[in-house]
Amino acid sequence: MRPLAFSLLCGLAAGTYLSSAGAATLSGSFTPLPSGTNVNLTGAGALDWVHWGFESAWTVERKYGVTPQITNTFLAPFDLNSRSYYDGPFQLTNGLDTFTWSDGASLDRAATNTRTGVYIYGDQNKYSGNAPTGFQIQCPADITMKQLKIYVGTSGVNGTLTASLSGAASYTDNSLNGGPSNGVYTINFQADSAGQMLTVTFTSTNTSGYLALQAATSTGPDAPPSVSVTAPADASVFAAPATFSLTATASDSDGFITNLSLLDGATILGQTNSGSLGVSVSNLPGGAYNFVAVASDNGGLSITSFPARVFVTTGGGTLAGSVVAPPANLDLTAEGALDWVHWGLLSATNSDRKAGVTLLIPDVQVLNATTTDLLRYSDNLTSYSWTDGAPTASTSGTTTGIFLYSTNQPPAAFQLTVPATSTPRELKVYAGLYGDHARMDAWLSDWSAVSYSDESLSSAYGNGYAVYTFIYSSTNAGATLNVRWSPAIVLDPFYGNVTWQAATLSSPPAATVLTAPVVSPASGFDFSFFAETGVNYTVWYSGSLGPVNWQVLTNFPGVGGDATINDSSTNAARFYRVQAQ
Repeated sequence: MRPLAFSLLCGLAAGTYLSSAGAATLSGSFTPLPSGTNVNLTGAGALDWVHWGFESAWTVERKYGVTPQITNTFLAPFDLNSRSYYDGPFQLTNGLDTFTWSDGASLDRAATNTRTGVYIYGDQNKYSGNAPTGFQIQCPADITMKQLKIYVGTSGVNGTLTASLSGAASYTDNSLNGGPSNGVYTINFQADSAGQMLTVTFTSTNTSGYLALQAATSTGPDAPPSVSVTAPADASVFAAPATFSLTATASDSDGFITNLSLLDGATILGQTNSGSLGVSVSNLPGGAYNFVAVASDNGGLSITSFPARVFVTTGGGTLAGSVVAPPANLDLTAEGALDWVHWGLLSATNSDRKAGVTLLIPDVQVLNATTTDLLRYSDNLTSYSWTDGAPTASTSGTTTGIFLYSTNQPPAAFQLTVPATSTPRELKVYAGLYGDHARMDAWLSDWSAVSYSDESLSSAYGNGYAVYTFIYSSTNAGATLNVRWSPAIVLDPFYGNVTWQAATLSSPPAATVLTAPVVSPASGFDFSFFAETGVNYTVWYSGSLGPVNWQVLTNFPGVGGDATINDSSTNAARFYRVQAQ
């Protein structure tokens, strides 16, 4: 059985700042870090950075928008397909160092002072004939001088770090031993030709304690530029057919911009060789769009901006979504006045539904998998009952449901499609997860309203449950509401899964009457309305109604009284709308 280890690959894009070819060089040093030292990975990893173990032992956070310079693979004495993970790695939650970043690539775009990481027990060698256990790091090397920093630690074991590069004397250090102790290894390396490889190992042959790995950073003589989409603002809303200006800016701290492009997906909308770009977007149909800017510098490095999301709506529809924890017991007959469905009572492919009504909730679809991948479980948090069902007429309470493992690429997901009418309806979806960070998306097929998404439910080492409520309508014939429940980050590659239990359809409660007595203050503009307890409100504004560019002014929960909204940012005419969820 192979030793448990971590393999990382990192490199540097070719640039103009090159050393002359010559003998390979390799040097290293170790610096102990005082407990509580905070490392800003955004600042320290100009080319790239990686952090391990933020949400679980299997999650990897990395720098957004750059060509990956550090990639990792777990080499372990077990088979992922066997779904056996008792050998590790394990999540470290009490590391001596803390890490901060603001340019992450996953859902966790930012983090502050996290002590997380991963660790491996020193006695893993018992599975591999006394072979060393630990981490292996490999970095492509060329004639450019580069620097790799690795943040590691030990507890109760002796750690040995060895770095080697063809044509250069190797570097070995065993400063980290016993502990708990921690520090950073700095490896400077330059190959005598392109296509070489730096190999770094951090190992132990002890039979107790553990080795820890938290983060790594990559730097070189050139740093990538910075870039952003400056207009429209993220989450802007326009009426179809939409026409608006799209702008981006870029800069380079150690050189100059050679190319700046604006893209809609893979389509280039415009480009320039300067640090500022503006293009006009015309007649966009309804939909959700992600616009990004890509900048390159004279060193050959490039970076992609965070996306600016733009929603283009056709009008005539409404969609409001919200999420709360589900109840311990639910009567589907009482809640699903128009229709209801429960999945998994007798088998993974079994569904029970409301009898004697027109079918409004179809069977759930399986994405990136087949129905043979469906599995049944019987320990759900909510117990469901009904008295008007078919084929099972009634049940006093069942904790069953269905689930899909998240081992496929892309991971398997559930999707439900229900018809939309001009009369508002309320759909509730009961879903859950284990070992996943999941995402709920909902959108009207005709894009007559802004889509909804939520990424709040996450559980690395336990179950998570949620009930999503959607109030929706559309005046366009044939329009549907689409709801998708999918893993956003797989936190457990062995047992991670998303669950699906029940859905109900009814008429929504009577809408709150919103009144707006207007007050004109000395600066800005005030208006007020009664905000119900337990309802979340979003106030939007737009400078015109043609084209509409709705932007969020404020969000707040209702407290059962008048809410006064102040817009002091401008004295210009504005239009407002209030959304209750």
